[in-house]
Amino acid sequence: MVISTDVFEIEPKEFPISSYAYLRYFYYSSLICIGMQDFRLAIDHLNMVILTPASALSTVVVHAIKKAKIVHLIEFGTSYEIPR
Repeated sequence: MVISTDVFEIEPKEFPISSYAYLRYFYYSSLICIGMQDFRLAIDHLNMVILTPASALSTVVVHAIKKAKIVHLIEFGTSYEIPR
């Protein structure tokens, strides 16, 4: 399964990818994990979106924060705090 493979580095010359595409990859993979009820992996992928450095918030990050709050509440029963 592609989403179970960890992505550590992307060679920009071989695979030109934008930061927005990177965010969307992890956001959509978290949605797949939620659908499979693998909430811990979904939170990990949402954290990848949330913790990616950026000069401004994007809509993907805002939606990831919302999803992370809901998924964290379902999985752990506690409120979600953004990791630092």
